[in-house]
Amino acid sequence: MSKKRTVYFMEVFQETAGGDAVALADGFWDQLASHLKGAQEEERSTFYRGNLLLGEARSDVKTLLDYIYLGRSRPEIDWPDVQDELGTVGALSDVPNIHGLLEPVYIAGIDGSNFAAFLRSSGGPTWSGIETWINEVTAVGVKGPFYKLRPLVKKDGLERLRESFGVSRVHIKVEPHALGAGSSAGAIGQAMEAVEEVSGDLSMELILSFGHATPDTMAAEELKGQLESFMANATFKKSSATLIVDQNGETKREQVDFLNDKVTSREVIDAPEGEEPSLNSALIALGSAIQKYRQGKL
Repeated sequence: MSKKRTVYFMEVFQETAGGDAVALADGFWDQLASHLKGAQEEERSTFYRGNLLLGEARSDVKTLLDYIYLGRSRPEIDWPDVQDELGTVGALSDVPNIHGLLEPVYIAGIDGSNFAAFLRSSGGPTWSGIETWINEVTAVGVKGPFYKLRPLVKKDGLERLRESFGVSRVHIKVEPHALGAGSSAGAIGQAMEAVEEVSGDLSMELILSFGHATPDTMAAEELKGQLESFMANATFKKSSATLIVDQNGETKREQVDFLNDKVTSREVIDAPEGEEPSLNSALIALGSAIQKYRQGKL
């Protein structure tokens, strides 16, 4: 059975505790992979929200893809049962030599840049978990500067947002576990992070609108700034806005859908019904998305 999964394209960057950007040379993912190859298991792992995150650098001979594997432990209470050849059903935790189940994310750096393609399983590490793991295994320390991830986006929608007078309406939807550590920058991110504290399994949808009224200049500019801050850090399922723009000397409203500007690729993956895709099918999908990105097709 075939199913479609989304491959996300993200950029790693550095930021101080005060929110100031720090220059980061190209080649981060290659350097991280090299570091992981020489590290002991305890140097490649950390805990985030009670779950083990364990990473390693790998090379696949079939797809010729160099990638980073990062697994998130699944709590034992969520382990499935197993059935032996006689039909007897038992707990997977009772099977010898199985010490844990890991839900993966596959990360492939692109051409020595700081961009990478990400393919997550349904229970794989969250974006904020990935950021935490990167900072732990690279021994950033409590003072930073810290590594963060932000979605790779096309320029059209963001340029229209920056050039506008302000924003009169915002509609945002994020999937469970989609908020990264940097998402809390600004009021929109803080509001969504507060909701996520209730449960990480919640999807969230937020609409902010002045209605039919024309907002004053300061309010429209403030909402525009909050949206820019959120867009720079969060991975969203829906993000659209009504911009206040100048058209031939007149103030008009203009719709923009940022989802069309986010760089992703929907890839077909072969997997048995109800099961996660195999490693080989996941890597083929990841390689396919990267090839489309290189060819400018995304």
